[in-house]
Amino acid sequence: MFIKKMIKMDKNDKTPVFQGTATMMVTPFLEGRLWMEALRELIEFQMDAKVQAIVMAGTAGEGPGMDDALRRQVIEAGIRLAKKRVKVLAAVGGPNVSDTVKLVRWACDQGADGFLVVPPYYLKTSEEGLYKYYMEIAGQSNVPVVLSNIPARTGMSLSAGLCQRLSDHPMINGVKEVSGNTVFSGEVMRRCKGKMHIWTGNDDQIVPLIAMGAQGVFSTAANLIPGEIGGMVEKMMWGSLEEKRAAANRQIHFMELFQAQFWETHPIPIKTAMRKAGFPVGEFRPPLTEMQQDIWKKMQAAIEGTGVDILWKK
Repeated sequence: MFIKKMIKMDKNDKTPVFQGTATMMVTPFLEGRLWMEALRELIEFQMDAKVQAIVMAGTAGEGPGMDDALRRQVIEAGIRLAKKRVKVLAAVGGPNVSDTVKLVRWACDQGADGFLVVPPYYLKTSEEGLYKYYMEIAGQSNVPVVLSNIPARTGMSLSAGLCQRLSDHPMINGVKEVSGNTVFSGEVMRRCKGKMHIWTGNDDQIVPLIAMGAQGVFSTAANLIPGEIGGMVEKMMWGSLEEKRAAANRQIHFMELFQAQFWETHPIPIKTAMRKAGFPVGEFRPPLTEMQQDIWKKMQAAIEGTGVDILWKK
């Protein structure tokens, strides 16, 4: 049993929008539409595992491939089905700032607990452009905003200097760090001193980033193994030294599975694994396609190599 207390370093720190595990939810589709009953089941699976937050319409949820109406439907459904049992963050952002601002205003009215905001991909801008972009979006929100540093997808990296400037905004809460650059994470922590939190967006960096002071993880693997991910995070954040060592060993044990999530375009591998395990995840939306069978066989071996029998829901 872990005694979970909000970890704060100083009275001037911002309260993190969540501490622990946030699952980057996959989105189930059936005949091109949102499969509502399946989404209900997937969210209940996360509730049973006691994650601290879920993220709707992110990369794992195929959000960038959705039109505005579908994205709103997915976000609204997540908020409604979660029933305030966990924090629900809406993934937003992109090159159309006006549409993003409208979506943020709407999601605030729907009861979103926060936003995960990707930089304006494709229309790559300057650091000053990024500053204005995030200030504009945060200015329309009445709940915390988390920046997403995911250069492999956007072609742009956030800098620690930019984060320091943005940290003065009361609604800008932190960064989901996906680049794998621990120097960046450390610099943000050093410069911002509690005004800009860090979460890892990589399942294979749960242990080192939390050891440095991260507030938890935005996890893709938690779609499949939320109990395992949550256990690692809890041990690292609230456990004894012995429990932290156990968490490190557990992360090493799952390392091949974490890497397998990206053996094809994300989220094809995780959604395929969930389907094979009996979860109702439905179809991929174009332009995503089915996973190549030879790559799936390798991923299946990686999953089975973990020895976690409860993966196979069916």
